[in-house]
Amino acid sequence: MPSTAGLHLCARLAPGVSVRPAPQVAVERLESYCAEEPAQRGLVLGYGAIAKDAIPEGLRLLRSRMSAAPESTGPIP
Repeated sequence: MPSTAGLHLCARLAPGVSVRPAPQVAVERLESYCAEEPAQRGLVLGYGAIAKDAIPEGLRLLRSRMSAAPESTGPIP
């Protein structure tokens, strides 16, 4: 999703894609912020308190936790 300001990005998830929690990467579900029905599936990624050189490793960890399995309904820490 486009982002021109702020300390977070939103990313939509394709149908059938899920993300397992990764203790090293703090993300939240976009659905928690969405007032419309049906809520958009995705992630909210905060980057305000992270060193610039740590971002590639965080993205690698996040990518390693993604799969095409059905999404769980539990929170993403």
